[in-house]
Amino acid sequence: MTHIEHQANIFAKDNEERIKNARDLIAKVAGVVQNIIQSTEFAKIPGLMESITEMTEGNFDSINFFRNKAVDLCEVLRNGTFWDFIDAVNFYHDSLDTHCRYLSMDCRDRYLGWSIEKCSDFFSQINTATA
Repeated sequence: MTHIEHQANIFAKDNEERIKNARDLIAKVAGVVQNIIQSTEFAKIPGLMESITEMTEGNFDSINFFRNKAVDLCEVLRNGTFWDFIDAVNFYHDSLDTHCRYLSMDCRDRYLGWSIEKCSDFFSQINTATA
């Protein structure tokens, strides 16, 4: 096991509750996104709804597929709302993954916090848009 893998494992073990909280929040955001998109023409984009369904179940591996649809989806989700969702997932992944070779434990902690903040920002924007 490399040093970065060891750090990622320690971080995950020490932050199980926060990680679960972030994962659950992102899955809830994905559920809102799913509800918004399924009533639009974008629901017909091959693979899109499957990608979102995976994310509602806590599997965020398809985020890059979803992100690649940004131009189309910004029409449905207000620009900032869409990017809050993408950022929440990416910060979540970055806090846990091993691809960032020089990521300190403090940075992992900050990224996980940003993931949770982005979910909160998403819900704030959705609530503002529907009020």
